[in-house]
Amino acid sequence: GNDSIVSFTQVIEVLDTIAPQFTDVCGIENGSMEDVCGDNLNGALTLPAPCEPAALDNCDSEVNIVLTETYIGEFAPRADTLSYCTSSVPEAFEGGETCSGHDPHNLRLFNVGGLSEFYAATEAGLVRNMADGTWVLEQTVMALDGSGGGWIIDVTYGEAMDWDEWQDYETPSGNGNTGYKLDCGTDLEDNHLDWEYRILQSGTLTGIGAYDGSQLTLTHSPQNHYYAGQFGESGNNQNTNYGYSAWVFFSGTFNNVPVMGAGDIFGDLDCNLPWSLARTWEAADDCGNSMSFGQTLSINGDDCPGPGEGPTIAGGQSEDHTPVVIGGAGDLTTGKTPIRVTNLQPNPTNDYSLLGFIVTQNMRLRVDMYTMDGLMVAQLFDGVATPNVNHTLDIEADQLESGMYQIRLSSSQYLVVKKLLVTE
Repeated sequence: GNDSIVSFTQVIEVLDTIAPQFTDVCGIENGSMEDVCGDNLNGALTLPAPCEPAALDNCDSEVNIVLTETYIGEFAPRADTLSYCTSSVPEAFEGGETCSGHDPHNLRLFNVGGLSEFYAATEAGLVRNMADGTWVLEQTVMALDGSGGGWIIDVTYGEAMDWDEWQDYETPSGNGNTGYKLDCGTDLEDNHLDWEYRILQSGTLTGIGAYDGSQLTLTHSPQNHYYAGQFGESGNNQNTNYGYSAWVFFSGTFNNVPVMGAGDIFGDLDCNLPWSLARTWEAADDCGNSMSFGQTLSINGDDCPGPGEGPTIAGGQSEDHTPVVIGGAGDLTTGKTPIRVTNLQPNPTNDYSLLGFIVTQNMRLRVDMYTMDGLMVAQLFDGVATPNVNHTLDIEADQLESGMYQIRLSSSQYLVVKKLLVTE
């Protein structure tokens, strides 16, 4: 019944300064770069699924693993843009003409007095495949007659339809009658089954040079929508490349004079453009200690090889080659690689570095230097490497910007990557 309380206090302080340790990282070498090839159609890519690593902490506290993905490069996807393509002048045949019998051109305008008929781009235009499904082209073209006039093309096409959807498309007349146009590649006449079909939503031609001040508005042609803008291999009606062709009506003013008429738009497309995706995993415990590892996926701008055509570094195994882990980890089956880097010194460097390597079998080998964004800086070697001989190459770095670079040694089956740090 005493009303006084006796107490004492004990303080236990946990001094945990040890970061969690990863126990499973899916075989990824920290800091490695993996090449990813693509399919030309709209730059569509199937990226390798991210690793789901495991980690343990020395104090048995809960470990939180967070994945951060950073998109790098001019052509990396954005919030509103899924992928990019470049649009160029359709490639000519050996005779200098396209299959239409005309010089290569991107834009043709018919039956307008004072206007040139044919226009071609002086540099590649930019295509954006938007998150809402639309296709947007911006490109500058100049008249082929030497008049000094040109146009800035700005067009937006609606969501893509495949062949079955295009055949079921409800045209303005309600008859559902649609078709396609193939002027080139009669031996590829089934290609239209793989094309995309789109309807023009909006478009303008803005005059430049001698046409400065002129403005034309574009609408879909034909008005009955029998044809759509068509996108695919041989779809440009100028050659058999991957490209696009479309038909338009135009109206507006040319040199302050009202005009109207019809025209065509063409282009070759390159939708395999280089960019990179950096993935970083960070494991943190309850005390704020953390450990991280990462890899970079380099979308290298190359088309994926078909069955039996060569190795598929990311996304599966080809029929006649075994994939190889980048970074020198070697053949996934044997655990060995016939390419071994023996020296890369000095590293870091500010003027030059000496690369040494040995191969254990006769092979054609390329050695290239890349930025961390996946852009090639220099080709250092391309030839046959003799087995069991220590090859050396000088790497001149005195003209390079400071930063991290990759040295890639690649054969038809193997790829080894080492990093070189250039300082000021």
